[in-house]
Amino acid sequence: MTNSENPVQTKRVFQTKEYQKMIQGELYYSPDEELQEAREFAKLVARQFNDTLGNPNNLSSEEFKKQKITILSQVMSFEDDGSSIDIEPPLGLDYGLHIHIGKNFYANNNCNFLDVAPITIGDNVLLGPNARLD
Repeated sequence: MTNSENPVQTKRVFQTKEYQKMIQGELYYSPDEELQEAREFAKLVARQFNDTLGNPNNLSSEEFKKQKITILSQVMSFEDDGSSIDIEPPLGLDYGLHIHIGKNFYANNNCNFLDVAPITIGDNVLLGPNARLD
């Protein structure tokens, strides 16, 4: 997916009761239309991010890191501008919108963030390959 195909979306505001139930850890109806749309968007962002595997555009290290953070910032939030964050593709997301990452974070490949509830990652955190947060 090229930059012209970005599925850009501002951080969404949910209107349904099902979202409120989900985020509070209660039983909720996951096929809710609004929740489905949010998951589909997260999958598009994850696919776009995962397409950066191997730096196919031959960007400089700094440009490559910036490209990955720009993609992820469509759903995730970061303590700083993302310059101290490095996440290796592939990456799996549920919604992405409930993930907040602190400074100096590194995640090795094949991590999954299943964020039906908020995931807050503090400063100075390293995740090994195949880590799963849910």
